[in-house]
Amino acid sequence: MLHDVEDILDSWENTGLLQDCPDRFNFALCLDTQRRVNETLDCTTQFRRVSIPAILNVCKQRPDIFQGLVDANDCNDVYKLGVMPKGEDADVCTELVLRILQLNLSGQYFGGIVYQDGRIYLRTGED
Repeated sequence: MLHDVEDILDSWENTGLLQDCPDRFNFALCLDTQRRVNETLDCTTQFRRVSIPAILNVCKQRPDIFQGLVDANDCNDVYKLGVMPKGEDADVCTELVLRILQLNLSGQYFGGIVYQDGRIYLRTGED
């Protein structure tokens, strides 16, 4: 598991996803948190495909919404995002982004979006 911030940043920069991101360190931490969440969940293949692009899109649209953490285990606030959307990956991703943005959060520690029993949840924490 990657624990060093520089290693996390390097691994995500190599994907090309951080190109044009205003805060590469923060985005890399958020994306790595979602990667780790996906590895621990019993979720659908589609959720695994769309969760990271959804978080990337949320962070690009609202860079102030999440603060990334190396260890997000203390993120105990949970927001219900509803039933997992159905459809093509791009449409599902867009719907997840809209649901997260509608919460109108700011400065939250990012604990990942979680798939459980057909429903989606957002885990966050506060300072």
